[in-house]
Amino acid sequence: MAVVAGTVVATLLAVASPAQAAVRSYDTGYAGVPSTVGIGSGWGQITWLNRSVQVSGKVDDRGNASYYSQVIFEAYVGALRVDRQTRSINNNVRGYGFTLDGSAYRGGITRVKIDACVFRAGTNALWGCTLAGPRNLYRP
Repeated sequence: MAVVAGTVVATLLAVASPAQAAVRSYDTGYAGVPSTVGIGSGWGQITWLNRSVQVSGKVDDRGNASYYSQVIFEAYVGALRVDRQTRSINNNVRGYGFTLDGSAYRGGITRVKIDACVFRAGTNALWGCTLAGPRNLYRP
């Protein structure tokens, strides 16, 4: 009986142990042109949680106060966009931390699309985004 009880306890401890969260780094590359509109970028980490994703990092904008930079995060479950967050800065560096929520969806967030774009201050007109296009990070 002691062997069976020990096996049950060991099995319960193995099941109750939390899984290691998967962490991925990202770097959007630069958007903009240094000599005219300035440049912007974003970098940091995402942590895959049970169904959601924790995001932390920085957005950077340099060169021309008439334009500002924005990092855009879009969370998907399959092809369905379920959350979107942005962080912006003009001629400075800004840190951020937030959660993209996928808790209402079975299986949770499967992909995060990240891009950096430059906008004209005042009108919010899009000037352009990173030449390489958005970065897609997939649930491991």
